[in-house]
Amino acid sequence: MSSRDWFRKAREFLEEAENAFQRGRYWFVCFNAHQAAEFFLKGKLLEKCGSFTFTHDLAVLLQELCACLSISSPSDVVLAAQFLSPHYVESRYPGVRTIVYDRSLAQNCLEMAKKIVEWVDRLE
Repeated sequence: MSSRDWFRKAREFLEEAENAFQRGRYWFVCFNAHQAAEFFLKGKLLEKCGSFTFTHDLAVLLQELCACLSISSPSDVVLAAQFLSPHYVESRYPGVRTIVYDRSLAQNCLEMAKKIVEWVDRLE
């Protein structure tokens, strides 16, 4: 899979998150928002660094990207990665949820994903 494929899928996940928000499926918003950010990070890691670690932890992927590029990420992007990471598991499994998925949380998940995507997209 090329980095372009990862970016294309990332944009599709973001689009699905926005559609789910309109339908009131808030857990699905947060899952797709996480996936959009994850796929964007992995796409950029593949493009710039040649590989990525097998993880769903966005903070780890962000650290890996920054180390590879010898840059630091803005604190708001780090916080966005930390905010979204739990939603990979928490949003999907019934009975595991300790989080209440509501409109406000879904909106925050969308905003955090967009923050990560926009920052990664601007990297040269």
